Amino acid sequence: MIAPYLLAFLESPLLIAAGVALAGLAVISWLLRQPTRTRVGIGLTYLGVFLFVLVRADIAPIRSPAPTFQVDARILAQGLQLFWWYCFARCLITIGRVFLLYKHKLHERKFATDLLAGCVYLAVGFGAFGVVFDAPVTGLLATSGVVAIVLGLALQSTVSDLFAGIALNLERPYRIGDAISLEGDVEGVVTEISWRATHIMTWAQDDLVVPNSVIAKSRIVNHSFPVRVHGVHLDVSLEDRTPPGRAIEMLEQALLQCRSVLRSPRPQVMTSRLGMTSIGYSISFFVDRYETTSQAKSEVLVLIHRNAAWAGVPLGRSRRDLHVAAPPNGPIPERASATSVLDRVPTFSELPAAEREALSAALIPKSVAAGEAVFEQGQAGDSLFLVEAGVLSVTRARQDGASDEIARLGPSDFFGANSVITGGPRTATVRALTRATLYEIRKVDIAPLLAQHGDLSNHLGPLFPLRAASDRAAAGPVSRDGTNPISRLLDQIAHLFNTETGV
Repeated sequence: MIAPYLLAFLESPLLIAAGVALAGLAVISWLLRQPTRTRVGIGLTYLGVFLFVLVRADIAPIRSPAPTFQVDARILAQGLQLFWWYCFARCLITIGRVFLLYKHKLHERKFATDLLAGCVYLAVGFGAFGVVFDAPVTGLLATSGVVAIVLGLALQSTVSDLFAGIALNLERPYRIGDAISLEGDVEGVVTEISWRATHIMTWAQDDLVVPNSVIAKSRIVNHSFPVRVHGVHLDVSLEDRTPPGRAIEMLEQALLQCRSVLRSPRPQVMTSRLGMTSIGYSISFFVDRYETTSQAKSEVLVLIHRNAAWAGVPLGRSRRDLHVAAPPNGPIPERASATSVLDRVPTFSELPAAEREALSAALIPKSVAAGEAVFEQGQAGDSLFLVEAGVLSVTRARQDGASDEIARLGPSDFFGANSVITGGPRTATVRALTRATLYEIRKVDIAPLLAQHGDLSNHLGPLFPLRAASDRAAAGPVSRDGTNPISRLLDQIAHLFNTETGV
């Protein structure tokens, strides 16, 4: 019973073409989920096979069906022609998306790929309508132009956003993932650029949607382009009893102690103001990216306050807002005496006066030049150190021979206590980044205190507080692609069939 129908089907080229079209409709949803090279390869093959069966059925996609077709057959032929033009448009869009997304991610060129798809569908739609139905395209274009004018007047704001979005995508003043600032205190990271608006994630993790026409008219500050490194400026006031040279040295060491601050470009500290009771200092430094600005400011200010308190350098005060006792006359001494060092350390200040004085007498001052190692990893250790002044770097060697910086130490920091308490070797290398003044406490001098005061070991046990390392994003000058256009085109074609672009 089925054989006669199957035979009739095979003898009718038109029915074969319809069967090929139905097979394409059945697999199209599966094909759209496949990698790019699979979609392009299968799509071009199917397009060629479909064209072959259409020509066998005396149907050419570039002209209307022959007058010999019956009404039903003519309608079917026109439907097959439209489906062929749709497959042709899909292949053009897929290949075009590969060229647009070459060395880019999908979300970075989403607007451009959507615009490409719209233009291809529009052009193919006009062409297919004129060819398949043998209709005058000029009249259709004129009618659509009038409709476009009416819609443009009705949707003036939306059209303005649309063309502003096209201009922003052509000029590309910002990209997905860039940190930008707009007029009106709008700051955040760009997460999406759509036809109508740009989505910005603020520092409060809110999604702020700004129309493209508003962005096109405002001043845009891109903090991530052409380089991600960002400059930070702070103003600090110190009392005028502190010599400017000593104050600048203390501020520079606080900057160097902060691991969020880049060492290149070099941080700068300058005297900016001379007041009646205070001296103002201008501090400039750089961080690896704009998002870490607030964290770096907080760390620097904490270190400045801590180092100033340790060195006995008073911060500047407003005479109108604060009423404080008059400070003693005369300059602040350059360095505190060894006998008062332990009084400033909470760990030792709670010891009885006699024990504290005995330990103070055992302190051994030690000067370390910049670049000199206090001790190396793996060495035997029988003493711990207290930083009086300067900045030191703590590094630990990996199994592959490289070293990682795990912390930086400054005034009031202890290091070397692990070897004193456990008797093991040094677990890291400590090297001075600047000229440093240390106080060495030998194990034989502190051992009686450790035996008598058990809680003292708990305070000295940690080598130092490990500060979280900042991620150093590779940033550098952005240059244009200077390769030959032909070579670049061949590279893109090879990229199409040899990589998975995921579009």
